[in-house]
Amino acid sequence: MHTFKLFAGDSALILGARITADRTVTLRSDMPIQRLPTPGLFDLPETDLRIADLWSRGGRRVPMTFRQDLRCPCGSAYTRQSATHLSCQHWGRVWANEEVSP
Repeated sequence: MHTFKLFAGDSALILGARITADRTVTLRSDMPIQRLPTPGLFDLPETDLRIADLWSRGGRRVPMTFRQDLRCPCGSAYTRQSATHLSCQHWGRVWANEEVSP
């Protein structure tokens, strides 16, 4: 059994049929599912690090820039990047800049 999560706007191929999701869905199939990459959007790997694990609340925040080309495993494309790290603002996941490929 193949299981695959699609977010709004994602596409996949199952037996040559193209499927495009208009909301977040989970597909399960006995046949292989091929993901079609969303143009201009890169998926980030799963991580156990959270913002709260690295920084306590309070104090000054480092300058960050908004990114629209990276997507967290939770499906959120609202990520921000500083000189040292990238973070998902929806679930609070954190990646070191060296871990982010694009």
